[in-house]
Amino acid sequence: VVVTDWETETRFRMTEPLKRLGTRSGMSIVIEGRHGPFGVLGVHASRARDFSAMEIDFVQALANVLGDAFDRQKTEDDIRHRALHDPLTGLPNRALFMDRLSHALQHLSRRGSSAAVLLLDLDRFKLINDSLGHAVGDDLLAAAAPRLKQMLRASDTIARFGADEFGILLEDIAGEQDAVDMAQRIAGAFNRPFVLDGNEHFVSVSIGITLADGGERAEDLIRDADAATHRAKERGRARYELFD
Repeated sequence: VVVTDWETETRFRMTEPLKRLGTRSGMSIVIEGRHGPFGVLGVHASRARDFSAMEIDFVQALANVLGDAFDRQKTEDDIRHRALHDPLTGLPNRALFMDRLSHALQHLSRRGSSAAVLLLDLDRFKLINDSLGHAVGDDLLAAAAPRLKQMLRASDTIARFGADEFGILLEDIAGEQDAVDMAQRIAGAFNRPFVLDGNEHFVSVSIGITLADGGERAEDLIRDADAATHRAKERGRARYELFD
């Protein structure tokens, strides 16, 4: 779109920013992407003037370069997101969780606070998969993810490790009681049924907890939380165990 002189322009109304800048003429070219426009590239002048075909082609070329650059960036962002997130739930995957846990451990010793890792396992998930089918099992995981996420603070991280296993990183907590309180809130969130294939199903969760003060390795914390989760299942499921 080319406007030679805003004082005689009848097709469009001048915007307030252009008025404040004292704009008299300008052109706007859409920045096209493969899946739709990203925006508009505008070039404006403080005096009335005609824009030559060469000038219009030049700005169009700039818009094309921007569109290509944005497309490439979006593709790279999509690849990076898929590499670090679970496709079913949209949650971070184990690799991203381990990276955030490692960073949290590096900062703990300087902050003088604590962190906790909670490992969650949905009880009798295999029974649901075998009796109702894998599609219903996927529906359960997809429904459980936002319910778990709602329990957390913005600074916490939840990830899907695989199958029916989730990991939670609680940063900057005062100590053991904060982690236990979170485990109890999560267990309470599973008191409500899940609607799967048109029917209500109650699903409980077993939770293993391990604490960190900055001197641990990320891999060791995951191992200890996993051991605590297994102990919770051995002791009857639908409970939490704190690693000692």
